[in-house]
Amino acid sequence: MKDFNDRVSQIKPPVSRTLTTGKWLARSGNWVIILIVGALVLYILSQIPTRVFGPLETVQIHGNELVSKQTIAAHLGLSDAQSWFDIDPYQLSINLKQLSWIKSVDVRKNFWRGIDVYVTEQRPVAFLRFQGKILLLCKDGLVLDFIKGKTSWNLPVIVNDNLTVIEPGYTILPGLLNGAFQLIELLKNHAVLPLASVSEINVTDPLNIQLVTIPDALTVNLGFDNFDQKLKRLGMASSVIESYKNTTRVVDLRHYEGVVLVKKR
Repeated sequence: MKDFNDRVSQIKPPVSRTLTTGKWLARSGNWVIILIVGALVLYILSQIPTRVFGPLETVQIHGNELVSKQTIAAHLGLSDAQSWFDIDPYQLSINLKQLSWIKSVDVRKNFWRGIDVYVTEQRPVAFLRFQGKILLLCKDGLVLDFIKGKTSWNLPVIVNDNLTVIEPGYTILPGLLNGAFQLIELLKNHAVLPLASVSEINVTDPLNIQLVTIPDALTVNLGFDNFDQKLKRLGMASSVIESYKNTTRVVDLRHYEGVVLVKKR
């Protein structure tokens, strides 16, 4: 009996092949996921021809504050016959750079049959007045035209009547404007002669740059160099100038030993 019982205990029961409910649900879930992923892949593949060869749907413009989106879009040079695939972002950038107000531009395609246009605009620092014309001027000498709808510009006026033919998009040689730009920076924080009290900076005579103040129309002669030192002398003599301002028409700072006041005639 002992031997028989030992042999019986060594016999293993057969393994059940019946799936439990949990395992069946797990396998079913895996198949559902596979089917969903497969359907998504097929949808994406079916959309590629439309996305690539279909027409351009959107133009998104970013970064503009002065130039209108309509103006930028018009200068891109897009045509209705172009598909998204045919669009050359580099060529669109070249087209848009022809607009003088655009400093830099980056055009990118996106998957949703559109393009994104990122622009950096030029920033004028002064008006340029010459021969009866008024234009806007950037620090690098680039001349800009006025933007329609932008009627107010709080900028100083630079005058140079020696200029001849100047149009928007032209660049003036820096040497003709350096003195004016130096003065603009110095006068921004000047206690006696702040930039807001200057009606114009006349650089017609490169050897004698002149400031015209408001509201007294007082002319200040500055020569062509050492503007910071001359403006310091102006500050030290401000109380004397104030007492004679009703009879003074010119303040001459070109003399190193002091300040010369020229009386009104």
